[in-house]
Amino acid sequence: MDLDIEAAELPHQVTPKQRFSYDEKIRILQVWDRAGEPGLKTALCHRLGIRPATVAGWAKRRREGTLIRREAKHRSAVVQRDQAAQLKLLAKENDTLRRELARAEGAVDALGKASELLTALAKSSKPTPQRMAPTPPLPPLRRRGK
Repeated sequence: MDLDIEAAELPHQVTPKQRFSYDEKIRILQVWDRAGEPGLKTALCHRLGIRPATVAGWAKRRREGTLIRREAKHRSAVVQRDQAAQLKLLAKENDTLRRELARAEGAVDALGKASELLTALAKSSKPTPQRMAPTPPLPPLRRRGK
């Protein structure tokens, strides 16, 4: 494939301080996807005055669904990124708490069974009160030799 791209298809070259709009990034990514070979992708980037890693980053963000319009990006993207990080932390904490809960429930179950066993042992070892017949008084002791 040759890099025969119409000038209208690509945005103008920007200076390092300038940024591409969302629509320009999408157009560049469409050409990037059609380029196929790494050499053609690099030539495209040189023509635009940007690094291939920049376009690869855009492609990654597009796949992840985080390539969004700059106007909407300022607060909402930061909030989304923060929420995603917080969600990941909460999911990790949730997993930890679930494991701790399972361990605690197992301990409670074991203690309940031990309590039942000890109660059963205590009942079986208690002497049942029996009425014994009164013993007759013993005769007085006699001393020898008297």
